[in-house]
Amino acid sequence: MEVKYRSLLFSALIAGQTLTAATAGTVSQTPLFLTGSVQPNIMLLLDNSGSMSNVVPEAPFDSSSAYDCDSAIYLATTHRIDLRVNSYGEPYFRANSIDYDWVSAAGTTGLTNRSNVACFDPTENYQARLYADNGSSPAMPGSYLAAQYTGKYLNWYFGSDTDGLNYETSSTAWDWGGAGVRVKPDVLRRMDIAKKAATDLVDSLTGVNFGLSSYRGSDGADIRILMGDANDSSFRTTLTTEIKTFSPDSSTPLAESLHEIGRYFIGSSGTTNPGHSSSLSCTANGQYDGDLVLHPDTTKNSVGMTDVFGQTAGSYESPICHYCQKNFVVIVSDGRPQYDRDDMPSYLADYDGDCASGCLGYDRKTTIDTDPTFYSYEDNGSDYLDDVAQALYEIDLRPDINDLDGNAVVNNVSTYTIGFADDQIIKDQLIRDTANQAGGFFTQANDSSDLVSALETAISDIKAQTSSASAVTTSSTRLNTSTIAFQALFNSGDWNGQLLALPVGADGAISASIWDAADNVPAHGSRDIFAWDATGSTGYEFNTTNASKINATLATDLTNDQINYLRGDDSNELDNSGTLRSRPAASGKSPLGDIINSDPLFVATPNFGYQRLDDPEGLAYSTFRSGSDYTGRPGMLYFGANDGMLHAFSFKYDAKSGTATGEEEFAFIPKGVLANLGDLSATTYSHQYYVDGSPRFGDAYLTLDGATGWRTVLVGTTGAGGSGVFALDITEPTSFGADLTKQKNNILWDIDNTTSGFSDLGYTIGEASIARFADDKYYAVFGNGYNSSSGNAVLYMVQLDDLSNVHTFDTGTGGTGNGMSSPVIVDKDNDRIADYIYAGDLNGNLWKVNVPSSTSQWKFAFTSGGSPAPLFTAMDSASTPVAQPIMAKPNVGEHEDGGLMVYFGTGQYFETTDTSDLQVQTFYAIRDNGSEVSGRSVLQEQTIDVEDTTSFASFGFNVRVTSDEKVDYTSQDGWYMDLRLVGGTAKGERIINQAILRGERVIFSTLIPSTDPCGYGGTSWLMEVNALTGSRLDTTPFDLNGDGKFDDNDKVYIEVDGKKVLVSVSGLQDTTMGLHHNPAIVEDGSKEIKIMGGSSGTIKSVTESKANDGGRLSWQQLQ
Repeated sequence: MEVKYRSLLFSALIAGQTLTAATAGTVSQTPLFLTGSVQPNIMLLLDNSGSMSNVVPEAPFDSSSAYDCDSAIYLATTHRIDLRVNSYGEPYFRANSIDYDWVSAAGTTGLTNRSNVACFDPTENYQARLYADNGSSPAMPGSYLAAQYTGKYLNWYFGSDTDGLNYETSSTAWDWGGAGVRVKPDVLRRMDIAKKAATDLVDSLTGVNFGLSSYRGSDGADIRILMGDANDSSFRTTLTTEIKTFSPDSSTPLAESLHEIGRYFIGSSGTTNPGHSSSLSCTANGQYDGDLVLHPDTTKNSVGMTDVFGQTAGSYESPICHYCQKNFVVIVSDGRPQYDRDDMPSYLADYDGDCASGCLGYDRKTTIDTDPTFYSYEDNGSDYLDDVAQALYEIDLRPDINDLDGNAVVNNVSTYTIGFADDQIIKDQLIRDTANQAGGFFTQANDSSDLVSALETAISDIKAQTSSASAVTTSSTRLNTSTIAFQALFNSGDWNGQLLALPVGADGAISASIWDAADNVPAHGSRDIFAWDATGSTGYEFNTTNASKINATLATDLTNDQINYLRGDDSNELDNSGTLRSRPAASGKSPLGDIINSDPLFVATPNFGYQRLDDPEGLAYSTFRSGSDYTGRPGMLYFGANDGMLHAFSFKYDAKSGTATGEEEFAFIPKGVLANLGDLSATTYSHQYYVDGSPRFGDAYLTLDGATGWRTVLVGTTGAGGSGVFALDITEPTSFGADLTKQKNNILWDIDNTTSGFSDLGYTIGEASIARFADDKYYAVFGNGYNSSSGNAVLYMVQLDDLSNVHTFDTGTGGTGNGMSSPVIVDKDNDRIADYIYAGDLNGNLWKVNVPSSTSQWKFAFTSGGSPAPLFTAMDSASTPVAQPIMAKPNVGEHEDGGLMVYFGTGQYFETTDTSDLQVQTFYAIRDNGSEVSGRSVLQEQTIDVEDTTSFASFGFNVRVTSDEKVDYTSQDGWYMDLRLVGGTAKGERIINQAILRGERVIFSTLIPSTDPCGYGGTSWLMEVNALTGSRLDTTPFDLNGDGKFDDNDKVYIEVDGKKVLVSVSGLQDTTMGLHHNPAIVEDGSKEIKIMGGSSGTIKSVTESKANDGGRLSWQQLQ
């Protein structure tokens, strides 16, 4: 049964005011607060020294094979082995000025018929040069340094065929295949591998600025490609083209090169790197020529430019553009410093202070020749590298770039090091110290796969330092030793996600993470991932076995490799020599995608109060809650991610040991996102939303597969990822999908705008609610979302256990971009049966639907001319008033003199142009006493009178003071507060989240978008005022000075009628958090802890005084 309540077009004029209809814009597919975000600068210093000519002992060599030969002709290890290749492509080798053929047994003749024959002891190591980069007849190695190889490898190198096979059948070296050959076929040099790894890295690189450098002979670095935007495909082509020109023909002046790169970062012309006169365009480019500032050294506040760099700044541009920009150098080297002593200022020679009086020159420690526990050095080597790296990390290279408040920040450079393919560099302490002392880390790479992984790990770690946070939830509403805060994080560089568990202390302090959902996703073959087969009305497992079901409705089929990739298989990713997008190595290749707008939901064993229903429901509910399936149900975390799935993780915290366990129990892919799943594996992936809505849950008395009983149901939406809404039975989450032929333990339904009866669904950015209604049925209630085909605002009610029973309430009001936002369900008499539904739309209308005992009377509460009319329309105070969009879910409480109070804020934040909208938005408290509320004229205005940035600045807060006007409810129908400082300019402040009712207080969070690329997308205010009147509170709600008390020391002075008056503050702002959602709240006796996660990636708690108890009627608040 589908019941529609459709109307004629509602009048465009209300009480003489101009109602401007919402127009459809473009729904942003990236977080709006990342607009203009600052990309990190990364300079890759890629080794092009001569030793990069050495070959790497990897496949087709098989290290598990014996590769032995006649011990009678083992060659001694005392002499270097040098390859020779004659004009016919036949290999032999030279040792101690003697030419040898390789043979496997004494008494045999070699390939080139030489009188001297030999082979290698497989248990020994040899120094060898196996690439003939010089000459032609014969070809031989040039002047590069040798590398160490096992005798086993050398036997294979000379003794097997060109594919590395048939060693045992060969008694002599194999012909390598003709003139001009310089290396055994299929064997790669270090340089070949490094170029391939760097090229693959660049091909998939996004979200950073990237530059390329190499050694310039024996004299510092050559900045070969200036810093540029890696999002630009043409720039990436420029990088890869240059990488392909690298050849191994240099020394290894590591410290000189890093020092030269430091000069580049300040905009210096350099002495050995002239000719680069431009850099990445930015607002703070140019160069700096004053003193540099030390950090964290407190004994000397500054140091001269020439002390650090040996010269003043030149006329070129620094790539450091913004005060929040992070800067990095990634060094890939196969050797230790060589010819690395020139032009090093004395200030840096022992900057880290690790050279005792007994050191040799050039900061060299005692050498291995005099003390075997210390270092050996290459020709003209030094120990300057860690000194330079630490200096670049501790010195502010651009003291002229401060934050917006003028506060100094540290514009420094962090260094990462990768030791490649040589035991000496891999084991060298200097290369490790360099990274450890400079904010990076050291990684060793023995072969091609290691190098690809090392580069990706470094880049991923760099990107991870720009994480952003979304919402926070808690495991309980009362503070105890087991209280956990869950924080969702995402990385906009690689779009991977995390969900962290952080213990909350008795004082509200938040400890470090003890668990991360990203680390607890089962192996791809073991995951339980389900989808909905609409044609068969059943669920199915998302795997290659069901590829035909997956592809049944897709324009382009998903391949088996793509299906496995979506399940978490990384074997076909680009960095594993595959063709699919690489997921970040720093996250352990976790398939968990970014979590942005989907608020995590923690489900344990709540009491919805249904035991007060008449039997059999009431009695059955008590039995249900006492049963083992309910009491034994693990705590579960549910959240959507932009990897195409709703995820369900079990979670258990052991407070005694301080440890947590839990893993993904199942995941669900809504049908509305299937069409775009293939994009996730594309190497050209550009972020889009998938399952981005916030799930909600409730208990419901349902009939499934002929059996009636209590179940726990989750309803989720796809948010900006599409038009999907789905209902899942999560009563027994650890056995979800055990019987896919039934609804029980499975998927109840999965709809989108292609489903019959739901064509009005748009982007389902709002959330659904679950409730029992007077017809004895349980429904999911949700708005149709935004940018639907009709553009109207529509409310849906869908029976949980019968998709054919749908009630549709169409307001008839639209345009091209209107839509219904999240509804709130109200139980007026607390009998656990819904009485009213309230919801707002983007045209500023607040709608009320009555749902009494007779379904024939389910209709809009107010009409005008036979068409639905809103309870109230939000209009701004402009001379020609304009409608204010309502995106926030309303909240509802009782009025002390009768009727209901409906609380909501205005503003929207989901379309690409929303960040630039400066319309003044408002928080409203409307009394519903059975009649429409005509407008602002019948509401009491409250104002934001003071914004104080000094009184509590030392505690990290800005504060607000609001007015304390009284409301005369004999003539007024509520109150409102414009989100603008009295006398100030509009900043685009708005409200998009549901207000919170706590006793006599109403609490709401605002957001102020910012175009400052360092501003985390903007800032937020946490507001707390009297719910009935909107006035500031008499008792301070905030413990601003952190002394554990709520007293006059947490108040501020304002001037009233020429006198200073001490008053409570009504708003709190922490600019370091960026934007934040509504807080998660836990109670502890006489105080409350509000926990918030900000777009800056931080999570903080605020201690507040506890509100008095009061009437709360919104259904969700009773959970």
